[in-house]
Amino acid sequence: MDLPDEFVQDPLAEMEEKIKELENEKKSLIEEIKRLSERLKYKKLERQALIPFLEQTKDVDVSHLKRKLKRLEFKISTQAYTLKIERQMIKKVKEIEAELTKYEPVERARRKEKLIKKDIEKINEKIRKKEEKLKNIRAELKKLYMERKRQKSLGDHTVTLADVAIIEKSSKE
Repeated sequence: MDLPDEFVQDPLAEMEEKIKELENEKKSLIEEIKRLSERLKYKKLERQALIPFLEQTKDVDVSHLKRKLKRLEFKISTQAYTLKIERQMIKKVKEIEAELTKYEPVERARRKEKLIKKDIEKINEKIRKKEEKLKNIRAELKKLYMERKRQKSLGDHTVTLADVAIIEKSSKE
């Protein structure tokens, strides 16, 4: 019982299809890695632009001002004072807030630098994973190319079981 040609699977054709799929996946991964590398380059330049400002302001510490402000605001909200003392405390709060606004660009730059560092780490991790996947695809493609080459070289010289039976039958006669 012979099967129609559409049901007969050609191993070489299957291999060619698998190679084509892997090549497309490889191309897609390479494009993603290029895109991520460009983004990484941009993030590194962005960080590089912040570094001189951060170096100039590395000695600026506003945490003591923030603590002082919180303590004062807590005192005002939880304790009763005379009107004169409360006005002095509110005046002091406004002074501290004014001083804090002077250092706001420094705080913003520090936060931005931390976010950029996190982005760089995430991008590097994505690139590493994509490159690992690409490495595996390349290894699989290499195996498929070798197998295809082997099958093509053997294709003309293969002997089927039916051929062996005919050869044995003719040698017995």
